[in-house]
Amino acid sequence: MKNIVSARRMRELENYNFETLKKPSMEIMRRAGTQAAQYIISRYNPRSALCVCGSGNNGGDGFVCAQELSKLGCETKVLFIGEEEELKEDARFFFQRAKALLTDSPCLSDVIVDAIFGIGLNRNVSGAQLEGIKLIDSLKGQGAKVVSIDIPSGVHADSGRIMKHAVTADDTVTFLCPKLGHVLADGCVQSGNLAVVSANLEFPEGIDERDKFIELSDLKDFLPMRSRAGHKGNFGSVGVVGGTRGMEGAAVLSGFASLKAGAGKVTLFAAEQDSFYDRRPLELMCSYYGELEECLEALEGMDAMVFGPGAGRNHGERLEMLLRAETPVVLDADALYILAEIGERAMLQRNAPVIITPHLGEGARLLGCSASEVRGSQADCADELASRYNCIVVLKGASTVISDGESRYLYAGLNHGMATAGSGDVLSGITAAFLAQGDALEAAIAGVLAHGAAGWQAAKKVSKRSMTAGDIINGLGPAFLEAEGE
Repeated sequence: MKNIVSARRMRELENYNFETLKKPSMEIMRRAGTQAAQYIISRYNPRSALCVCGSGNNGGDGFVCAQELSKLGCETKVLFIGEEEELKEDARFFFQRAKALLTDSPCLSDVIVDAIFGIGLNRNVSGAQLEGIKLIDSLKGQGAKVVSIDIPSGVHADSGRIMKHAVTADDTVTFLCPKLGHVLADGCVQSGNLAVVSANLEFPEGIDERDKFIELSDLKDFLPMRSRAGHKGNFGSVGVVGGTRGMEGAAVLSGFASLKAGAGKVTLFAAEQDSFYDRRPLELMCSYYGELEECLEALEGMDAMVFGPGAGRNHGERLEMLLRAETPVVLDADALYILAEIGERAMLQRNAPVIITPHLGEGARLLGCSASEVRGSQADCADELASRYNCIVVLKGASTVISDGESRYLYAGLNHGMATAGSGDVLSGITAAFLAQGDALEAAIAGVLAHGAAGWQAAKKVSKRSMTAGDIINGLGPAFLEAEGE
């Protein structure tokens, strides 16, 4: 788990290093460019490279990178986009040292280094910089690998939005910690593989950043502890309410995912008698309730419940009744549609934890805005949902933001195979299994990471193209084996 920061916060951290720790800015630039070059050599060992540099400090990093690549035996050229008089002191110093590498005739190289814009970009790109980005795209299309320094040029460092046009990097070498724009919106695609190097920068002692970048390697740290002497009663009982006729599969997927994620016992609760019996795995228990009160009584023995998968959208009374119970709950799918209808009032007096798992469209409906607005400010929207609905939010997209209104965790483990029917039902079931055994925020984080890890295991076995929700469930076992080193 790594700290992840905004552009403004990164500038504060740089100033702390310059002013408090008395680290020379020129030395930081030298270390940044050197470490970028070392990464490029270790990853690609290129015979040739072209460094496309702008006139800001990002360009200064690029000038250093070019010199170091040349020293390491790579035939390197520099394409400077800008005017020498625009360069600040540090960048001008390294520009002078890189002058021998300048070219006006860029050509295809093994690696293209993107050092046009850094994290300070706050306007649409245009002019020579836009042409530079298009040149990089063209060379990438001819087979060159593209490595961006700090952030792909054209990507907004806070939102991840593309500012008219942006570099699509194979790798991004960033400094000290990831930036929000590496993970959110388009940034998670444009950044490619993200490598973090120190550049000799340090965090202030005792400071814990609000935002965290989580990766699959963090899964082990969030899994509930299991005693060797434990029994099924120790590992949580989960109830799944949903699966009206014709949509039974959604509830079954959620319930079976709970079992495979380690819940001791899972029961499917149906409003219609016998609706699950011919579709469920034998390990899943089934229960029928007629009246709402019977449902509440049935759920009293549960440590967590899921409401929503295949539940139908005309059960507002049922949702409000479930929210009055003291059982922790995961709300997904149809439950989120209903929640948007009845509003946040049903959640405000809730004592037991609630986790909601909306995708961008569902998040937009809950907030009363457009999906594009949510996508453009995903982290802030997750906070707003958490505050407005008194819950923990798992806001899903190409990247995922988890928020309890105070802390945020961002995950960007891209796997397009998981964009398949039932994948969300699987996530809700996994999350409920962890919720039944421990802390709600940790359950949400573990749910996202386990779901992602299982998806990658499924991709290895059946391919991303062929993946189904059932394959993700089957990937949970191998994912846990890998995470726990067993």
